[in-house]
Amino acid sequence: MESQEGVVPVNDVVEEEVHQSTESIELERTRVALQRSEEDRKRLEEEVTQVKEMLKREIAKAEEEICRNHVIITEYKQICSQLSLRLEKEQASSKEIIESIRVRNLSLHSLFLLYSTYSMAANSITLQIRILEYSLLLDYIQYEGINCMHNYLSL
Repeated sequence: MESQEGVVPVNDVVEEEVHQSTESIELERTRVALQRSEEDRKRLEEEVTQVKEMLKREIAKAEEEICRNHVIITEYKQICSQLSLRLEKEQASSKEIIESIRVRNLSLHSLFLLYSTYSMAANSITLQIRILEYSLLLDYIQYEGINCMHNYLSL
């Protein structure tokens, strides 16, 4: 077949239409894919924004918790320090009391020994006094006996 100038053969037209149709379908598929990609991108951006906001809230909560814990720890350290000082004062006071009791105990022991010594001395003196009293009584009885004999003999 001989082609005429200016006239396009039917096969070429059909091929061109098929080609355009294929490209239209491909273009439509690309548009749909692009639209889906855009929707996915927007959805992902929204999710990222939500996650960022959630993380910011969690960080804020964690920072508040850290501040509360710091305050609690500071108060705990202060209380422990006060209790340590109080314990040291109580220990020092207890040591002073114990030392005072020990000194008093030694003094009481010394007084007891002194009392025991004086008591023994007093008992010894009392015994000596009794012995002297008995000796004096015997001497008096002997004197009276002699005096009676002297009176009897002088009669």
